[in-house]
Amino acid sequence: MTSKNVPKILWDYCIVWCCDTRSNTALNLRGLDGRTPATVMTGDTADISHLSEFGFYAWVWFISPQGTLDHNDMQRRRLGKYLGSSDSVGEAMCGTVLTEKGTTVDRTSIIPLSVEDENSEHIKAMKQVFDKVLEAKLKIKASELKPSKKDSTDIDLQLAKEMTAHMPEVIPDRVEYEPWSLEELGYKAGMETIEEEPPPPELADADDLDLNSYIAAKVKLPVGGHTFANAKVIGRARDECGELIGKSNSNPFLDTSVYEVKFDDGPVDRYSANTIAENIYSQIDKDGNTLSYIEDIVDHKCDDDAVKKKDGTIKGPNGMIQKKKTTKGWWLLAELQNGTTEWIKLKDIKESNPVQVAEYAKSRDLLNEPAFAW
Repeated sequence: MTSKNVPKILWDYCIVWCCDTRSNTALNLRGLDGRTPATVMTGDTADISHLSEFGFYAWVWFISPQGTLDHNDMQRRRLGKYLGSSDSVGEAMCGTVLTEKGTTVDRTSIIPLSVEDENSEHIKAMKQVFDKVLEAKLKIKASELKPSKKDSTDIDLQLAKEMTAHMPEVIPDRVEYEPWSLEELGYKAGMETIEEEPPPPELADADDLDLNSYIAAKVKLPVGGHTFANAKVIGRARDECGELIGKSNSNPFLDTSVYEVKFDDGPVDRYSANTIAENIYSQIDKDGNTLSYIEDIVDHKCDDDAVKKKDGTIKGPNGMIQKKKTTKGWWLLAELQNGTTEWIKLKDIKESNPVQVAEYAKSRDLLNEPAFAW
């Protein structure tokens, strides 16, 4: 608008022309997918004929009928400025043209200036006359739109009177702050006050937090003073009042906490943290792997879950008799290298020491039992 010296009174036409141009341009936006915004909104292919032929505020010829009823064939070209397409007037190619009188007309017969017209001295003189006449006309229109100084003052006074009509007559410059009394706030004698809750205990005083990692650990612990059994640490032990027994400490020598452990065969017992730690470290090597100390198998036992000899066979799908393959309910007493003994499930010990288990079963005449028929 500045480069073409467009008068400010016509800038709204330029804004409309820019919006129309962008609406019919395939912008670099992902949502458009290579289409114009007008096509996306309407679903129809956009027509850009009215945008590609004329630029905004470009010099154009438009046909203006000047004839009368007796001379209806008299038509001539007139010089004008193109302001954009006419959306609601005429056909698709109808456009709005600015005349030298500062008025606009809608015409379908709009012709761009040719190269000869642009280089013609006569046309250049016509352009200069057009600009001077247009400038004078637009100044008159702008002055008509601006109210006079006297009218502006009268309007301001009228607005001021309307705004102050309902205002109080006296407005103090400053209002002193007065604090509200308890009665004004609704307080009455005898009303209970809200007591503040005591602060929560500090972390150092909260012994419920167990900083050790023994819970969920699996370890072999002594049972009865001479045998070992597999157990799992399930949590800290508590007294009758629900308080934790002992104090946990990162130093094992100062750790007096007590834990509850559950053995594989079901019983739950209590062991000190030192006992658990001692047995954990004694049953692993330097790489953290669990050590096996089975020296010999000295005894066996079975419970009600063990399969009896009479129930040791089943009939297969093809009618053939097959043996049941199960070790459920059988335990073997293993003598460890440190002189202690430990009850171990048959399914575990037969995997780690199959030769010793087979020799023991043969020596005790257990090969006919379904649990040893493997």
